[in-house]
Amino acid sequence: MPEKIYEPARAIPVLQEADVLVVGGGVAGCAAAFAAGRAGAKTVLLERNGCLGGVATATLMANIGNRYLTASGEQVVHGFAGEVIRRLEAVGGASPQWRSREVPGCVIDSEKLKVVLIDMLQEVGVTTLTHALGARPVMEADNVLGAFVESKSGRQAVLAKATVDCTGEADMAWQAGA
Repeated sequence: MPEKIYEPARAIPVLQEADVLVVGGGVAGCAAAFAAGRAGAKTVLLERNGCLGGVATATLMANIGNRYLTASGEQVVHGFAGEVIRRLEAVGGASPQWRSREVPGCVIDSEKLKVVLIDMLQEVGVTTLTHALGARPVMEADNVLGAFVESKSGRQAVLAKATVDCTGEADMAWQAGA
């Protein structure tokens, strides 16, 4: 058996072009995509799984460590994270008692979190592609121009002015030489 085989070169179709490409649709990737979209950037988010939220949803991690509050009960985490928990509370995905110091963490409904994240990204115009693995960065010399995407549609590319690695394992950054 040979140690290596060679795949023939081929032209890869460009699926989309964007200002910002976010690879990884966990909570951090959703936050990055939301911020870019809210700032007016044409944004594409790639997620390898069939849902957003990463570990918080795909693995049914139903508890967010409650670091939103100081020891005296003052809420100090706001922004995207604060908006997510506010929306979860509004749809019954988090208990209104999450601010209580007696509650060891913020218990959430992972399924409702998926919907909250989808809604938030749609509101700011983010294009979300699920079942789309950011396979490797598209490179020109030392510059990242986007990512090759593997999906049931085959290998495609998304080109972007800025690419944000939110894979959780720094897959894009490592392959780009960081």
